[in-house]
Amino acid sequence: MAVSSSLISKIISGGLWSFSLRIVSRGMGLIRTIILARFLFPEDFGQIGIVITILTLLDCFSQFGFSQALIQRKDHDEQYLDTIWTASLIRSVMLFTVVFGAAPLVATFFEIDRLAAIMRAVAVSVLLGGFTNVGVVLLQKELNFKKIFLFESISSFAELTVSLTAAYYLRNVWALVFGGITVNLSRLLLSYLLSPYRPSLRIDMAKFNELFKFGRWVLFSGVVITMITQGDSIFVGKVFGATALGYYQMAFLISNLLATEITNTVSQVVFPSYSQIREDGQRIKEAFFRVFQFIVVISFPLSAGILVLSAEFSQLFLGEKWNGIVPLIQIMSILFSLRAFGGTAIAL
Repeated sequence: MAVSSSLISKIISGGLWSFSLRIVSRGMGLIRTIILARFLFPEDFGQIGIVITILTLLDCFSQFGFSQALIQRKDHDEQYLDTIWTASLIRSVMLFTVVFGAAPLVATFFEIDRLAAIMRAVAVSVLLGGFTNVGVVLLQKELNFKKIFLFESISSFAELTVSLTAAYYLRNVWALVFGGITVNLSRLLLSYLLSPYRPSLRIDMAKFNELFKFGRWVLFSGVVITMITQGDSIFVGKVFGATALGYYQMAFLISNLLATEITNTVSQVVFPSYSQIREDGQRIKEAFFRVFQFIVVISFPLSAGILVLSAEFSQLFLGEKWNGIVPLIQIMSILFSLRAFGGTAIAL
């Protein structure tokens, strides 16, 4: 059976909105990074990098994958939505408490005194995220990427404005911290403006267990992937210090840009689309190969561009403070370009 024209239309429309979102958000993110790199030092990026890495490690052990489980379901009701929202809120409060309490220990481990204050400030951002309206998940489930575009782009613009203003006046790591708090606060407010759904504080344990049957695999895979992908940052930060980690993560960011954007776009559009035809293996196969062909066409030229122009980019945009990251960018761009192909399979 051929893929229905209505689903193809939704996939194409969603892909255009999602691709536009990636262009806008990553464009603002790139502008933000370039300007901040001029105002701040590698050490500042390294310090916030340590905090984000620790937070990511803690987060992965409580990420139950309920949003993915809801998208997979053909139907939903308020009990599912309220259960997801309440569980997310409880999870955020617990994560906030752990991060706030562990901050001095992390600062001692990395021998950087101000890490404690940075971690506690970032913990506030985590708490804000727990109150975000679960209705945003419905927007993705319904392939309403126009509203998702507004949700992500406006919050990115708010982060850009606050972080650059703070960097101009403060010239230190707190510009990055304030930007992170702003984006979560913006997402919280926008989630209630763009979605009509209003969650209630309640948990249906039967619905919770049903969602967890699917989400536990997301939890398990998330823990494994996070331990693999974040271990290098912990090692570099502890052994070589915050400045070295700043260099490493900046090179990682630039070289990983291609793989991240293609993979995220594919996952955001294709995952909910696959869920609508999950019982028809032939239709999934057709959709998979169409997406794979698209990725092949665009990934190789973009990867080659990053490889060839990395030296010019670093010198022109980042400045002398960032000399020495070019070899890292070139090596990583080759390796990370292969990740773009994985996004198609992961979405299955």
